[in-house]
Parts: sequence; C-alpha cells; structure tokens
Amino acid sequence: MKKLICMFFCVVLLSGCNDDIRSYEYVGEGDNWKVVYKYKVNYLQNGDNRSENEMRINYIGEIEKLQDGEVIEVTYKIGQKSGSQTLKVEDVSNSLNIGSAGGLNASTLEGSEVGIITVSWGENYEEFEIKSSKE
Repeated sequence: MKKLICMFFCVVLLSGCNDDIRSYEYVGEGDNWKVVYKYKVNYLQNGDNRSENEMRINYIGEIEKLQDGEVIEVTYKIGQKSGSQTLKVEDVSNSLNIGSAGGLNASTLEGSEVGIITVSWGENYEEFEIKSSKE
C-alpha cells in the first residue's frame, strides 16, 4: 500500500512539470541594419506565464557612415510589446544588444505578428519589418 501511495504522489508531482514552453525568433533587415528578436514564453500549469526576450541589432551598412561613439535610437513594436532604447556605439563591428527582459504574466506573442523597427542615427532614419523566422 505504501508503494502505491508513493507512486501516486510521484505521478502527480511529475505531471505538474509539463509546462508549455514556446520559442519564437523574429528577423528583419533594412538597408543599414539587421535585427534578431528572440522571445520565449513558458505557460505554467497554474495559468500564469513567464516570458524572456532579447533583441540584437547589427549595422550592415557602410562602415564609413557609422562612427564609434555615435548615438542610435531604436524603437520597436511587436504585437502589444513596444519600447525604445538609446544606444551608444562602442564598436561598429559588434552587434548592439538592446537588452533582455522577462516577466511574469506579460503580454505574449503568437509567432505570426509582424514587428516594426525604427532606427535613427545622426541625420539618418530607417524603418523596416521583422517577421517570424518560422514562417
């Protein structure tokens, strides 16, 4: 009888570990910039969700047009998520990390949304779409 009760509790405990984890990657590029946005959401058994996201932006234009120390303003809107970040270029050859964030019960993406990225630097301005790389 003890073995049966122990096995029952083990099954219940292990069944609670089956959270639904979904990962999405959005990519896009304009004439001067390429963006990769990674988003992961863990739908928990209790109905909550926990999300993580990270955005990287790479300069793919002519190196002479972008200088170390230049200030870049990046705004984005993907589904219900939006934000902006001001970055200072420290090394033109490296990708710029917009940052990573996470949260409990944040708005989630479904993988089919199209995002809009706007980049401003100096007198220059560029806007382009990012889409799910799984489509």
